[in-house]
Amino acid sequence: ANKYRLYPNAKQKQILSDYFGASRFVFNNLLGKLQNNYFGEHKTKQNKMVSRIPGQTELINELTNLKENHLFLKKRANDLMQSSISDLHSGCKNFYQGGGFPKFKSRKNKNQSFEMKAGSRIKLNENRVILPKPQKGNWTTEDLTIKFKSHKTKVNLPDKLIKYTVSKD
Repeated sequence: ANKYRLYPNAKQKQILSDYFGASRFVFNNLLGKLQNNYFGEHKTKQNKMVSRIPGQTELINELTNLKENHLFLKKRANDLMQSSISDLHSGCKNFYQGGGFPKFKSRKNKNQSFEMKAGSRIKLNENRVILPKPQKGNWTTEDLTIKFKSHKTKVNLPDKLIKYTVSKD
């Protein structure tokens, strides 16, 4: 794993803040629907009724409804929101394998982050990272190009990214 420190300007800090917020909103909204039995219930082996955990595809389809009801999501990259859904789905699967149930993300937590998985449209060049551009966003490629610095003196950029996380510290 390679670590890079981003050096965003004021507008880029706002964009990153929007990305953190959209990721958190999608995660929390769908987690709330899970807790309120929005996706239905099923019986366990012990004859208890519990919330049905939908598949990842069903959660991604729910993203379309979220976008229709919350127009600001149309101005965010799909990669970002689908990755947030993937994290929620993984958390639910872990719950059924003995882990704890996923918790809501708080904007008051100083450790804000978003993650994107393979296939997202991020680009790396010598000392800049280019975040995916939303289809309906009003940001230019220049706005989404953020300067970075590696924690190592000599850095070899990976040919292909499998996953990356942007976090605020």
